[in-house]
Amino acid sequence: MGKENLGYFMNKIEINNKGFTLIEIIVSLVLVGMIGAIAGIGMVNIVEGFFFAKTNTEVSQKAQIAITRITKEFSSIIQIPGHSSSTSLTYSKNPLNPADIKTLAFNNVDNKIYIDTDVLIDNASSFTLEYYNYYNDPTPSNTYLSSTVMIKVTLQITGASGVISTFTTCIFLNRLMG
Repeated sequence: MGKENLGYFMNKIEINNKGFTLIEIIVSLVLVGMIGAIAGIGMVNIVEGFFFAKTNTEVSQKAQIAITRITKEFSSIIQIPGHSSSTSLTYSKNPLNPADIKTLAFNNVDNKIYIDTDVLIDNASSFTLEYYNYYNDPTPSNTYLSSTVMIKVTLQITGASGVISTFTTCIFLNRLMG
């Protein structure tokens, strides 16, 4: 076979350009993997954000229910016969029935607020009661006085990722008897 015959064989062999080379496949897989990793990180952030929002919504609802219950309890106070402080209050809704004497108290050891022995709310970061002699009183008291006409309740509760939400209400003691 001479040089002429070699050229003849080269012309007869067709180069197959219909498939992918190994390098093209590897580059494609690397690109798909990178896009998948970025999308996965995004999905993880979306799911974490959902659970963060869900947990904080539940915590806020619990706090709002607790504030509403405290407002309802304090709105019907007739007497404050016993102990009061910046974190607790003993009160009566019916002075003719001693069983109606209740105590609302914050226990900073277990971070719970109790009405007597019933847990009103847990995860409370802080709870304060301020006693006012009149609306916009610049110097509230830390204890109940006979001249108190309004109680300001402030509740801080810890949610997801340590987020602290503050809830405040003011309750006028309309039914309080001397």
